Amino acid sequence: MKTGFDLTEGPILKQFIKIAVPIMLSSFIGMFYNVADTAIVGKFAGEDAMQAVAAVGTSGVLVALLVNLFGGLAVGSNVVCANYYGAKDYQGFSRALHTSVMLGVVLGVPLAVFGWCVSEPLLRIMGTPDDVIDKAALYMKIYFSGTPISMLSWYTTSILRAMGDTKKPLYILIVSGFLNIVLNIVCVVGLGMDVAGVAIGTVASQLYSAVSILVYMTKIEPEIRLNVKKLRLHGNEVKQIIKIGIPAGLDSIMFSLSNTVIQSAVNSFGSTVLAANSAAFKYNQLSNTLIAAGQHACVSFVGQNMGAKKYDRVKKVIRTSLMATSVVTIAFDGVVALGGRFFLSFFTNEAEVVNIGLKYLYIIIVPFFILGINLLDRS
Repeated sequence: MKTGFDLTEGPILKQFIKIAVPIMLSSFIGMFYNVADTAIVGKFAGEDAMQAVAAVGTSGVLVALLVNLFGGLAVGSNVVCANYYGAKDYQGFSRALHTSVMLGVVLGVPLAVFGWCVSEPLLRIMGTPDDVIDKAALYMKIYFSGTPISMLSWYTTSILRAMGDTKKPLYILIVSGFLNIVLNIVCVVGLGMDVAGVAIGTVASQLYSAVSILVYMTKIEPEIRLNVKKLRLHGNEVKQIIKIGIPAGLDSIMFSLSNTVIQSAVNSFGSTVLAANSAAFKYNQLSNTLIAAGQHACVSFVGQNMGAKKYDRVKKVIRTSLMATSVVTIAFDGVVALGGRFFLSFFTNEAEVVNIGLKYLYIIIVPFFILGINLLDRS
């Protein structure tokens, strides 16, 4: 089975679009897990709908804070694997591949245990309202139970992207996203499980995604194929991944920490404002997925060309990434701002919640493309 895409030759913009669009769509579908959770509980959780929306929203900020350091290591895996792939060093690529998958296994379990233990204490520190905290803690505990699964999915996806293979993860995530919606509806509407139901649906969908990608990676070309017998931590590759991944993870943590501080302030205004913030924040996150798609595509592109020592091409790649990502993000944010009331109505039937959410969109979404310039420049 032929996989991978050589990013060291050919027209840059065409190649960037070819790998960035599947990443963007994959990011939207991945983000859709949480969006679907919020929308379904907001519409079908009955009398507790507003509290359920608030619970999913406030827990999402904390989840991001706790997992971003390990997500940074996935960026390290992407860069290291891309360097080897661009240099045509397939033995080095194989070492990096098996090290990365092993890291996902090794790091996922302690993160799950830690997340389970600190969920409720952190929610209390953030000042989460009493009528929301139990549901938020339950959502977080179920979500973190699936962290080892999601970690494997992140690391294997980062490896495929390093090779320029962004379409296969997209196809898998399309099925996974559909599965997530079906399970959410069954659990919430059919079984009346509200936040527990949507959390279970998300974890089950991530399990399908992780297993599918792992199986796919055992069927690609022999020299870069995943072999369970070769799974181990290679010292040199671990050092390279940590050297790149830890700064990337800390950078993400600082961004998430600022969101956590803001979330703590929002929590003090009660469940109505919290629900409005949760709904509007989804479009903030969707805008961020566009930026993240450009960033991930840029990292893979630059990684391969750095490995091939084509430094002039690297500069052109960065300029192209900045231009394309900024244009797409500005267009998306404009549509969301103009149709804010319509888009917010997907998450709630409460007019007051929509009105408060509109204020968030107008202040935050419109200038959000500036963040993309910052992140791409650092990548």
